Amino acid sequence: MSNRIQIVGLVLAFTFLASGTSLAKRKTKTVQYGPHARHRVKVQFDKAGEPQAINVHFHGGGFKAGAPTFGPLAKQFRSNNMSLAGATYRFIEDGVTKREIFNDGARVIQFLRLNAEQYNIDPDRISVSGYSAGGVMAAWIALHDDIADVFHSDPVLQESSRVSACWIYKSQVHPLYLADWIQYSDWDPASLMSGIIAFVEQRLSGDQFVQPFHEHDFDDPAEYDAAMDEYTLDTFPFYLASSDDPPIGFMEKKTDDITAYLVKILPHKWGNLLHSPALMVPLQRRLEDLNVDVLWGKKAQVQQFILNALGA
Repeated sequence: MSNRIQIVGLVLAFTFLASGTSLAKRKTKTVQYGPHARHRVKVQFDKAGEPQAINVHFHGGGFKAGAPTFGPLAKQFRSNNMSLAGATYRFIEDGVTKREIFNDGARVIQFLRLNAEQYNIDPDRISVSGYSAGGVMAAWIALHDDIADVFHSDPVLQESSRVSACWIYKSQVHPLYLADWIQYSDWDPASLMSGIIAFVEQRLSGDQFVQPFHEHDFDDPAEYDAAMDEYTLDTFPFYLASSDDPPIGFMEKKTDDITAYLVKILPHKWGNLLHSPALMVPLQRRLEDLNVDVLWGKKAQVQQFILNALGA
């Protein structure tokens, strides 16, 4: 072995020791968290040492595509001794409802909690994150009531689905109805109705998913309408917000002034809304009204916000 190779090896060894991180003890595994072929979660964790906090990231793709990724804060979390997970879930083409897809995301949390000892993670320090559709998934998990069923025959589903923190970016976590847009955007109702409401109804209403039931399942059309309204509200994170929700971070480089975004895309460019921060501002404002710990900020700010929430 040449002197140069020996020196490089010593430098690398010193670097890992100085940082308190050893690649030898960190392991990455992709495992099944459920019965479907898409029920896959990639977990990166330390095999030794104290149980670590973990961030679970959900990819985007319009619930039609995507693969597990650790997300844009993976490097920063890893350097702060956090474990990482990236999960995928069933898609629309698999013939499932929107709620069933969200249940997949919750199952990831339940699976990791059940297997916390195996992956050396702290089951009480789990955060979720996501981009676009993955952000909708993460927000749904963070804001929804616990779906644990302690009497279920599946031990995974007996575990809690609650998390300690959440952060999302470029995600469609908007309200559905005009009254909510008026309350949380301060925008002209006529402009909202002709623009953003039309866009939401056409692109983001949820009609592309398999529906949970049909009108012929009910004797009274009013009962069907009521059931559909209840189901719809249960699948829009905006309507799940409550005062006991965990800290929520919205990662965005620019302002949280919704008017600044809407002015730029008027009058005939509503299609640019799909990943606009305008779709996140109403939820941020609603959470603030509920006194939930909320941050709207850049990458470094969100990183520190989540680390603080997890005590990492």
